[in-house]
Amino acid sequence: MKNILVGYVLDGKHSGIDKYLLGVCRVAHEEKVRLDFLTEEITPWIKEYLEDLGFGLYEVPSLKNPIGQYKAIKKIIKDNNYGGVYANISESFNCMLLLAAKTSGIPCRMVHSHSSGVDRASRLTRILRTALHKLFVPVVNRISTRRYACSDVAGKWMFGRKDYNIIYNAVDKSRFAFNLASRLNTRNELGLRDEHVLIHVGNFCYTKNQRFLMEIMQKITEKDEFDTNKRHILNFGHTIGHLIETKTDFQLTHGEAVAMGMIAEITNPKVEQILTLLLKKFNLLNHEIEKLDYLALINYDKKVSNGKISLLSIDSIGHSKLKQYRLEDLKNEQFWKEY
Repeated sequence: MKNILVGYVLDGKHSGIDKYLLGVCRVAHEEKVRLDFLTEEITPWIKEYLEDLGFGLYEVPSLKNPIGQYKAIKKIIKDNNYGGVYANISESFNCMLLLAAKTSGIPCRMVHSHSSGVDRASRLTRILRTALHKLFVPVVNRISTRRYACSDVAGKWMFGRKDYNIIYNAVDKSRFAFNLASRLNTRNELGLRDEHVLIHVGNFCYTKNQRFLMEIMQKITEKDEFDTNKRHILNFGHTIGHLIETKTDFQLTHGEAVAMGMIAEITNPKVEQILTLLLKKFNLLNHEIEKLDYLALINYDKKVSNGKISLLSIDSIGHSKLKQYRLEDLKNEQFWKEY
């Protein structure tokens, strides 16, 4: 199988599926596999990029006209010699490519699930599209020959109990590598000094939870407008994490330092065990550091008041409280953890 018809790309910028498929292009080109793509509207730069690789881009009607889309894909298949199709979809009713391939006798019909639900803010829309999706799940299972998903949840969403293989989404780590100069420049541009900043990476859409995250922050802020009590729960791991960042001359990423800080600050053995396993899974506890003199450094923390500091005490998963310590009662040894 050398020629594959792939669906669907949008504009190459605002879709995770687009970024994944454009990444696949480079690999396919190296492996001498020709990919032709389907889109609802041709974006000039994507067309030029694909043509440079020897790939094609075909415009078809949107799913608002399913019969028109099916007929257009049938014609494209008829005019070309494809050994397989590769449908990258989030909802099962977006299956016209698979159906056209099935009725055209294409033997290899691959489908890749990229979502675990309906990406719509309207509750009514989510209910209606979910119902339609469930109706077409058996259809996708019946007309596909190979099934893939970006996660187990996405696989169950698209295929139910049917077998599927998981292909985790790849991330170009170099794009997110820590850069001290960039960090300082960005904080300077935004007028930030010692403030804690929570960054959310993701497209602005319902499934990325921006609204939910802002609602959480709003609730916490309402309960502690001047950052004297409840909002300190957001500092979990940061007190020790910032000390680690400073002493290692920012050689660790912020996430790595805070992860170490979380383990250092936690006092519940059971929660510590669970958290350690989780952070190791995300490769955030890969570095060993010397046993720092935290108490000598912690005096400079802005949260220290009258010789006391508040640290988060976690009783169990989801249940925490702020506990105030006198600096003279703290010992370095309690922050030295093995992981």
